[in-house]
Amino acid sequence: MSTKKEIDQTSLAKYLLYGFIPAPATIFKNIKKPIFKDYQLDYSKKLTNWSKEEIKSEIVRLLKKAVQNNLNNKNKPVGILLSGGIDSSLTLAFMAQFLPASQIKAFTIGFREKPFDESCYAKKVANHFKVKHYLKIFSEKETLNLVKKVAYFLDEPMADPSIIPTYLAFSLAKKRVKTVFLGDAGDEALAGYPKYLAHFFLEKTHLKKLPLFILSNFFSGKIKKFLQYSSYPLYLRNQLWINPFSPKEVEKLLGIKPDFSELEKLHQTFKGKNPLDEAFYLDQQFTLPYLYMVKTQVVSQATKLKMANPFLDKKLFKFCAQIPFNLKLEGFKTKSLLKNISLDYLPKEIVFRSKKGFGFPLSKWLDNSLRPFVLKELSQKKIKKEGILNSRAVNQVLIQDNPQQIWTLLIFELWLKKHLKN
Repeated sequence: MSTKKEIDQTSLAKYLLYGFIPAPATIFKNIKKPIFKDYQLDYSKKLTNWSKEEIKSEIVRLLKKAVQNNLNNKNKPVGILLSGGIDSSLTLAFMAQFLPASQIKAFTIGFREKPFDESCYAKKVANHFKVKHYLKIFSEKETLNLVKKVAYFLDEPMADPSIIPTYLAFSLAKKRVKTVFLGDAGDEALAGYPKYLAHFFLEKTHLKKLPLFILSNFFSGKIKKFLQYSSYPLYLRNQLWINPFSPKEVEKLLGIKPDFSELEKLHQTFKGKNPLDEAFYLDQQFTLPYLYMVKTQVVSQATKLKMANPFLDKKLFKFCAQIPFNLKLEGFKTKSLLKNISLDYLPKEIVFRSKKGFGFPLSKWLDNSLRPFVLKELSQKKIKKEGILNSRAVNQVLIQDNPQQIWTLLIFELWLKKHLKN
């Protein structure tokens, strides 16, 4: 006898708030998933007696060992998703120490939109290590079919748009290798996100004590959004400023207030004294396992391509938790230790180029090739009939034309269509 799966409104509120559903909740009532417990990280113990050079040497040793362990018993050749950034490039550098260039193949997704295209850097790195480089330039014409296909793979809604280029890269690699290496999690392990600098600045100044209306007159964009949550405790501020919707917007869409129970529990379990260390800890225990790792797992299963990620090595993560935060952000620069290490293995232009992330021209495509599809899937008539989201609130999102919010709603609607069909 089959039982009908019922959508959990509390979980849906979390999805709208975060863009994913953290464990133990799932999108369905009375169904739970395991909490991520792989890394038991203790930030209270610091490497106070270690020199900077000793710390760098140990990072290199651990990362090389992780690469070597992942190469053992793997069918050759192996692949790497190469963005041309530090993490994937350094992973390739260490792979090249254990394998001849002929047994490594690099895969890159490029875009015609120059602000999003990093393929020229990936090509330089591939040439530097003399490995075969495969490049696919993505066409906007492919967008609609690809969005539908990727949404269909999701067991529950997950709103990271970088799943699109990730799926493309896996599909490209699948034709030529059985295992592909990733360079994910370097940002979480060694402080690669600019928000860490923003936290540091906020904790050291009196900005968070100023009224919001004053701050709004001086700042705009991402900085303004970050400062909107400046009075919140760090464990909430760290997550809320990058969320698709604010708590008030979620309440308008769904009629219930989202709770922060998972973040509150992580805050209580954090072992450390420095606020910045807590920001690292939260990303490692929350966004990394329930968003980024889920994304690659979904794509790996969909393409039937095995993956290996040396930066996720437990010993490496535990060691990095003991590194003083001032070394991770030395010179007020993100990922300063890894950049310093990379100079011994990579061209300078790769090490010091600006960070872009694994994105795609979401805003442009939502306004152009995807627009008719978006208006159909998020129409007031359709939303009213489903009876889950507030149709007026959804229409307001369309009017305000926020790409991240539209994408979050679109993915839910596509997932819902699959769920209702099943």
